[in-house]
Amino acid sequence: MFKRTVIAAAFATCAALTGQGIPAIAAPQETADFSIVNGQDQAATDYPEVVYLSIPIGDSSVAACGGTIIDDHWILTAAHCLADSDPNATVTVTAFTPYGKAEDGRTYGTRHTSKRFFIHPKFKENFESREITRGKYDVALVELENNISTGYPMNPKTRERLNRFPDVELAVPTVTLARAGEELPRQGTARVVGRGASWWESINAPGVMNAGRYRANPDLLESAEVPVLNCPLDTLICAEQQIDINRLNGIPESERHHRTNHRHPASCVGDSGGPLFVTEHGQRRQVGIVSHSRYTPQIHNFWGDDICGRVGTMYSSVSYVRPWVEHVMHANLAPGAPAPHIYLQTPPYAAPNSGNQQGPVQPPASEHPKPDQPVPPAPAPVPVPDAPAPPTPAPDAPKAPETLPSRPGDPALLKNVPVPSDGPMRWTLPKTQGPAGSEIAAGVNRLRAAFKDLPKSTEPSAKRIALLASETKMADALASGVLQNNASLYLTSPDKLEPFILNEIKAMGIHEVWLLGGPMALSPAVEQALQANGLTTRRIAGSDRTQTAVEIAKAQATRTSRMEKDRFIARAFGDQGDETRSWADSIALGGLAAKTGRPILLTQTDKLSASMLSQLTLGVQATVVGGHAAVNPSVADTIATVTGSTVNRIAGANRADTAGQIAHKFQTPQRAIVIDGQGENAWQLGFSLAGLSNDLNAPILLTAGTTVPPETKKVLKDLNLQNVICMGELQVCEAVEQASNQ
Repeated sequence: MFKRTVIAAAFATCAALTGQGIPAIAAPQETADFSIVNGQDQAATDYPEVVYLSIPIGDSSVAACGGTIIDDHWILTAAHCLADSDPNATVTVTAFTPYGKAEDGRTYGTRHTSKRFFIHPKFKENFESREITRGKYDVALVELENNISTGYPMNPKTRERLNRFPDVELAVPTVTLARAGEELPRQGTARVVGRGASWWESINAPGVMNAGRYRANPDLLESAEVPVLNCPLDTLICAEQQIDINRLNGIPESERHHRTNHRHPASCVGDSGGPLFVTEHGQRRQVGIVSHSRYTPQIHNFWGDDICGRVGTMYSSVSYVRPWVEHVMHANLAPGAPAPHIYLQTPPYAAPNSGNQQGPVQPPASEHPKPDQPVPPAPAPVPVPDAPAPPTPAPDAPKAPETLPSRPGDPALLKNVPVPSDGPMRWTLPKTQGPAGSEIAAGVNRLRAAFKDLPKSTEPSAKRIALLASETKMADALASGVLQNNASLYLTSPDKLEPFILNEIKAMGIHEVWLLGGPMALSPAVEQALQANGLTTRRIAGSDRTQTAVEIAKAQATRTSRMEKDRFIARAFGDQGDETRSWADSIALGGLAAKTGRPILLTQTDKLSASMLSQLTLGVQATVVGGHAAVNPSVADTIATVTGSTVNRIAGANRADTAGQIAHKFQTPQRAIVIDGQGENAWQLGFSLAGLSNDLNAPILLTAGTTVPPETKKVLKDLNLQNVICMGELQVCEAVEQASNQ
C-alpha cells in the first residue's frame, strides 16, 4: 500500500503537504515539481469538476489527493488516499468556482467538509497484492456536509448580476462518468489532470539528511496527454510506456527533471484520485482514476523512488467500479435530499466506512403507483348544458414497430431488428431458423451495440475482438459464453465468409477475430478472407468440443490476465438421436458465464472427459449445470475427488426449469430474454445472446417450441420480469407477453 508521506512507494501516491509537524523525510532525487510530468498549465476553471482533497492521516500530517465532483454532495477519488485515515476524520475538499476571479487574478476556491467517506470493501485485499489486477477496486467516495455550490464566492460584478436573479441556482460542475461496462480506451491518448505536489521544501530535522516535505499550491492545475496502451484488462487502463533504462545511462542528473524528453507525460505525487479524461464529440468523460505505478524490481532498483514518467501508470476503470459508486450513493441518500443526477441501480451492499456513523438510508418510496396498485379513476366530466356533443375522434392507425437502420446488402432478417426500449420488446423471427444463423447473430449484436445509447442500460463491453463460429455446426460455440463479456459472437458458413458478416465486423470497429473450432468447422478460406481485409485472426480449437472448451477457458484467462478458479460443468453430447440435449443447458448458461467470468467446461454424461482434468486442479469450485440425465452423479463425485471441493449443481425438472434456476443466479434482474429452447437450430440464436444477457443483466429463459412452459411462467412471476425481450415466432412472443403480464 502506498505511504503518502514519502515518495518511496510510487509516483501516483497522495503527498503529505502542509502542516503541523509533518514527519521529516529524506529529500527525493529531484527538487523540480512533482505533479503532472511534461504537462501544461491550466486555469482552475478549465476543469471546474476537478477538486483538491486535504486528508488527515495521523501524526498531525495532512495528505493531498485529487478528485472529481460527481453530484452536489459527492466526490469521487482513489481508495488508497483514504485507506490509512481515521474513519471519523474530516476531509476538506476545495472546489474552484467557474463564476469569476478575484481582482488580483487568483482563482476562487471554496472549502467543504466531509460528512463521511466510503472505501470499496474489496480495496485493501486487492491492493496489497502484486498481481496484475492490483488496483481494480481503488475507488472511494466522499460525502459532503453541504451542497458544493453553497458559499460560492465571486467577484463583485458577478455577484451583482446574480443578485438581480435571486431564484437562479448556481450550477454544480459535475463530471460525466463512463457508463458501467463501457469499452475501455485501448489506444490513442487520454488526458490526466491534477494539482499535486508543486515543490520540495527543505526543513531542519535532527538526524535526517536533506529532510523536507512536499508543498502544493491548489491554485495551480496541470494536465497532460498520456499514451494509452493496449493492456488486456477490463478493470484498469494502462498508460505511459516504460523508458529504456540503458538509453538513460550517462545522462546528467540535471537533464532528468520532469520537463525533459527523458520522461513520458504522466501523473505524479499528489495526483492520486484525479481523473483520466477522454473527449468525444466535444464532451469529456472520466474513464479512469489515478491509482498507482507499475512495479518491477529492475525499474525500482535503477531509479529508486524517482519514477514519475518513467514507468507505466495504472488507472482504475470508472466503468468497472461505477456500479459500486451508484450503489453507495443510492443506499445513503439523506432523507429529503434530491436523488443524485446519475442513474442508480438497486444496491446489493453499500455500508459507510465508519461503524459508528449513520447507516445506509433506504431511498424514499416512489411517488408513482406500482404496477399492481390500482390507478384511481379520473373524475367524470361535468356536462355543459346545450353543448354540442364533441366529435368522435377517428381511431389511430396502428404504428409500425420501430427498427434499427439497415445497411446496403442486408439480408431480410436484419431489416426488422427492433430499436432498444426500456419496456417489452419483440423481434419476430421466421418459423425455422435453418441457415439464417449468421443473420440472427448479426442482428443480436446490432441490438447489443444499440443498447449503449439507452441511459438506463449498461453499455456493451469492448467490441474490438469478435468471435466467429460455424452456423451449421454448433459444437465449438457451446462454451463461448464466457468470452462474450467483452466480445460478440458472429456465425458464418463453414466454407466461406459471408460478405455481410465481413461488413458487420468492420462496421463495429473490430480489428481481431477469434475463430472457434478447427478447419472442419471454419475452413482456411474463412480465415484467409479475414486476413485479406486487414483483420488479425486467432484460432481457438481442440481435437473435439470438450478440448475446444478448455482452449476457450485458457483464452479467457489470457484476455483478462487472470485465471478464474471457479468452473461451470455442462453436458457435451446429446443422446438417443436428440442433439438438442447437448446444448439445452448451455444456452441459458452462456449469459451467466459472461457475467461471472466463469468458463464452461464440457463433459460426457457418464464419465469425466479427460480434457477437463487440466482445468480441475485442487481448490477449484465446480458447479454442474443440468440434472442427472445430463451429468451423472458419478461424474460429480469424480470432480469432487479431483478438486477436493464440494460440487454444486444447478438443475431443474427440464431444460426450461434449469434455465429458470440459472435466472435466479442473476442479481436483481429487471428484464429477461425469452427464446425457443427446443427447435433444432435454436442454438444459433441462443449462443449469440450471452453478451446481451450480460450487458442487460437479463437471464435467458426458454419456451418449448410455441408453448410457454409453466416453469418459465413461474420465473417471470417470481422475479417480476415484465420487460421481456422476446425473440421468436409471433405466436410465441404473444404468449410470452401474456404470461409476463399475469
